[in-house]
Amino acid sequence: MDEQYVSKVKEVLSKINAEAKVEVVTATEVRYGREIGDMSKLGSLFNKYGMDAAPALFINGELVLYGGVPSAEKLSEVIGKAIDPIKKELI
Repeated sequence: MDEQYVSKVKEVLSKINAEAKVEVVTATEVRYGREIGDMSKLGSLFNKYGMDAAPALFINGELVLYGGVPSAEKLSEVIGKAIDPIKKELI
């Protein structure tokens, strides 16, 4: 599932002409101390839903999607919303 998710994210980034570092972090890495964004949100989701909360997508440290591989349309919407404020800051 990780490869499918990363592939969709990269496809969407390419379509909207955006660059980003895409990184896969496993639950084991997080459990043993790797910090990724606001882990308290992810931890509570795992407590509530178990592994059904995976995979999760963080953008700029914020949890934006979780639980399954979203459609390209949903990814485009979420990524677009996340990068729009960044673009405005650069203007």
